[in-house]
Amino acid sequence: MDLEGLSEKRASEAVVELELAEKLLRAGLLRNAAGKVFQAWRSYLSHLALSNIDKLKDIEERRRLPGGRVIERYKWIAAAMPTNMMSQVAVKLSDIDRDIVELTLAALAIHEYQYNGPDREGVISRFYDDETAERAIKVFIERVRDKISKRNRSIV
Repeated sequence: MDLEGLSEKRASEAVVELELAEKLLRAGLLRNAAGKVFQAWRSYLSHLALSNIDKLKDIEERRRLPGGRVIERYKWIAAAMPTNMMSQVAVKLSDIDRDIVELTLAALAIHEYQYNGPDREGVISRFYDDETAERAIKVFIERVRDKISKRNRSIV
């Protein structure tokens, strides 16, 4: 597996997903924009994990891929970045950038909003209304774009 090449692809994906999110926001499609913002962070977190793969080596086990090939599970996690592992990966990467944990938790809250919409009781979504979600998504886009531009000037 070409981890370096995949890492660069994930960084590029993050930029494209942010651009799509902004277009969807302008069109008033908040929950669709939320999905793209989440995917942008997931791609960027994958990029960071692949670029710092040594930080994940303590995740043991192996993973069998389709076709029977077996790889170390930490490499699969870095490449696929499953939603249920994002918090754990963020914590492992937090020494390279402390904002990673906060942004991952924000991305997961936005992902929750994508599926459930606003919730005035706070049971199925952390966002009270669409206006709050829209502002949070805009702030999130700004912060992620800033992170990407500081780390990868060539792809922004």
